[in-house]
Amino acid sequence: MLQNLPLVTSLAQQFRPGAFFSRQSTGGVSPTTGHLLDGDAWNFFFTFPQGSQTGVDVWAVYNDGHITCSPDFNAPRTWASVNIAPHVLLDSPAAFALAMGYGLADCVAARPEGILRLGYTLEHRIGATVPIIRITVVGTGGQDLGEYVISPSTGELYFKAYFC
Repeated sequence: MLQNLPLVTSLAQQFRPGAFFSRQSTGGVSPTTGHLLDGDAWNFFFTFPQGSQTGVDVWAVYNDGHITCSPDFNAPRTWASVNIAPHVLLDSPAAFALAMGYGLADCVAARPEGILRLGYTLEHRIGATVPIIRITVVGTGGQDLGEYVISPSTGELYFKAYFC
């Protein structure tokens, strides 16, 4: 994920000066490698001021290298408008490896058909306004089977819960 961030940031800021990286997500990460599944994309959300509102453009980077932009995505207003880029030091494979050590390996072993959702975000609901990495284990039928919340700066485990 991190290897794409400088290029996408450059494109986003050329497209919309003043835009900044506020969120990243994907719905398809391999539970065995932590890498993006074929056909899925790393979705980078760039926030920008839009009058008294906040706008969001979504830039998607696919495994084959192509990049798309969905301008003016209608983002939920609960998203924090903070640049998280300076805090994102831990790449997705490293976050995945840490989560495996924190117990994700047991969940993956119990549900090998599952996939992982991985996102970098800023959330107020965990009691602090710090960026987090959220790894969610998703079973067949889309049911959430577990969640790991990790610091994107240090790799510290903030929270885990799983139902595998």
